[in-house]
Amino acid sequence: MTGGRFKLRVLLFVAFTLNSSIPVLLLAVWVERSTHEKEIASVREKHLIIARNLSAAFSRYVQDVENGFEHLIFLFDRHVGMKGYGNF
Repeated sequence: MTGGRFKLRVLLFVAFTLNSSIPVLLLAVWVERSTHEKEIASVREKHLIIARNLSAAFSRYVQDVENGFEHLIFLFDRHVGMKGYGNF
């Protein structure tokens, strides 16, 4: 083999390798980005569900506290002469 022919083989090898690896790399980047965006959307949806559940639980807690105080006031109104409480 002559020196020129060997250089052509190397040049063709490098050219074909780059030609085939560039689309593969672009496809890998696209798949990674797409997967990342889907994961972000999934986490965002799960956080919204958790926030809704927490707000429902806090709303229920506030309602229970209000009902407890109303019941306590009702009991104090019924039993005005409770020992130690005076005219509360």
